[in-house]
Amino acid sequence: MADLLDALGFDTVDLGILAESWRSEPNTPLFAQVYRGQPPPGLAGHELVAWVQASPGIPAPASRVKELAAATARGPAGLRI
Repeated sequence: MADLLDALGFDTVDLGILAESWRSEPNTPLFAQVYRGQPPPGLAGHELVAWVQASPGIPAPASRVKELAAATARGPAGLRI
């Protein structure tokens, strides 16, 4: 799979074993934040969700993904808005 993504022009980042997959779960920087940017101040609830859904994606370099994964601290599970 990594070879296919590479051929399509994407970088792959190995986050480790399955037990480390929490590094990209909801409420971590890798879940979506790094790919959508900062929302305008004051958005909450449905307005924030609508902004996230409408905002264009932003590519993140593999080096940034690795940096964020290494710095992520495990918190409570579940999506919090």
